[in-house]
Amino acid sequence: KKRDDTIKRSKDAGLKVITEVGKKDSEVEMPISQICEDIIVDLDHGAEKVIIEGRESGKNIGVYDNEGNIMDKKVDAILDGINHRQNAIIWEAPHQHQQASFIRRFGSNVNLGNILPRDILGLEALRQGLRYETLVHFASENKLKNE
Repeated sequence: KKRDDTIKRSKDAGLKVITEVGKKDSEVEMPISQICEDIIVDLDHGAEKVIIEGRESGKNIGVYDNEGNIMDKKVDAILDGINHRQNAIIWEAPHQHQQASFIRRFGSNVNLGNILPRDILGLEALRQGLRYETLVHFASENKLKNE
């Protein structure tokens, strides 16, 4: 209730509200159903975007396994649970391979967070298809368009 009121009051004050869902403790796993419910409630109360917790480690938390790989089934379940309101989500993705995976999956304008300042230029190169991790993906996409 307090969270909902805070979102509403902030929105009424003219602020853009961005919230975060998930647990900071990797030992406590939040059920996907709870993540989805929290996202929907926050968006319905006026949040512009909702961050999915990934921590600075990007490992064993949120949508990441112990090695930091994206668990696609969790991502799919979250998207299904929020009626595919993907543009309202910010995925915390501190590692380049995570960023590249989200870019390949959702496109170069995917909302990514928890990016270190020193990694911003590399991320932009990924978004533009100027690094190998996304160059092949964008090149094959363009080839299909031209056929």
